[in-house]
Amino acid sequence: MVPVADKAAHQRKARHNEKFFTLNTTITKGVKSYPDWCIIVIHYAALHYVDAKLAKMNIHPPDHQDRDSLVANNLARGISAAYNFLRNRSETARYFPDSENNFNEHDVRACIDKLHVIEPNTALFKFSTTYSAAFA
Repeated sequence: MVPVADKAAHQRKARHNEKFFTLNTTITKGVKSYPDWCIIVIHYAALHYVDAKLAKMNIHPPDHQDRDSLVANNLARGISAAYNFLRNRSETARYFPDSENNFNEHDVRACIDKLHVIEPNTALFKFSTTYSAAFA
């Protein structure tokens, strides 16, 4: 069994995921060439931010299915909607062949905007506004 993580541990993991994103997208070409992977990383940051919010309520989802229900029933509607948006985009990016051809830098920006709903202090939002040329 995996040990239960607290809010701070989930926040550290989310920030770790964000650092990976900024490392791999500092050059505009990264966002344009791998939008699918950018979206996947954004989703995993979001997952840990919602887990941090749930952990603050002493709720620890054991799997994705339970997390979806717990997010819907315990977090604000806007957060739940943003998380569902990111989960759906990430699933498309992970499981559908040629998904890299169906996403672009504007989709990445939309995902960052949704992450910002979940976590207003996300480093990715600052990244996307600083490097707005990457999303023009």
